[in-house]
Amino acid sequence: MKATNYSSIGFLGMALFWLIGCTGVSVNAIDDPSPEMNKRVVFFVAKSIEFFPPGVTRSVAAETERRLAPENFSSFAFFLNRQASDSQFQESLLLKRQRDTYVGTFVLTGVSDKDLSSRIGKAMEVDQFFILHLDQFPCTECSGGKVLWVKYDLVDAKSGERLWSGRLNIELDDDEIEPEVFAELTQENAEAVLDAFTSQFVVPWHRLRYQNLQKLAQQ
Repeated sequence: MKATNYSSIGFLGMALFWLIGCTGVSVNAIDDPSPEMNKRVVFFVAKSIEFFPPGVTRSVAAETERRLAPENFSSFAFFLNRQASDSQFQESLLLKRQRDTYVGTFVLTGVSDKDLSSRIGKAMEVDQFFILHLDQFPCTECSGGKVLWVKYDLVDAKSGERLWSGRLNIELDDDEIEPEVFAELTQENAEAVLDAFTSQFVVPWHRLRYQNLQKLAQQ
């Protein structure tokens, strides 16, 4: 398994990391995330471009929801998980198609469709999308013949702007393509990218104290 340490750059440097290939790791964010905290967020899981074990995706998605739930992560005003959002998609097939089109285009091209993201955000009454993308791609230089791809993005719904993007690529060794090892490795690296996100999107202690005092005053 090969990987590099985290790097932090502005979004102007994102293209460089996309060109690094199968050993690249990038963490990219806007300079000041504070104004983007305490927003209403919905969680989307992108469909993999190549085949990816569904059970692994479900496991990583479930752990993502657990870690970003209000009782564990205070930087979101609320976090709409898959179960909650699925009820909206069942009521509106148009909304579901818009979600699928937006996320699919985002994953395939890296382009965030502002008009579509704005419509989805307005319909779902959310400010931001948190998107998980898991994939595996062929790699002729890797002993296991594959690269594991783990990526999270936080996107502003109204503008379509990426607020945070974390990507970790791992060249797999022969033993790491075994199902159990692969599942464990995927979870481990997804948690590493989430660690990068949660360490940056943290409400300052004095602001958190003020928010808690406000809640107590309203009781």
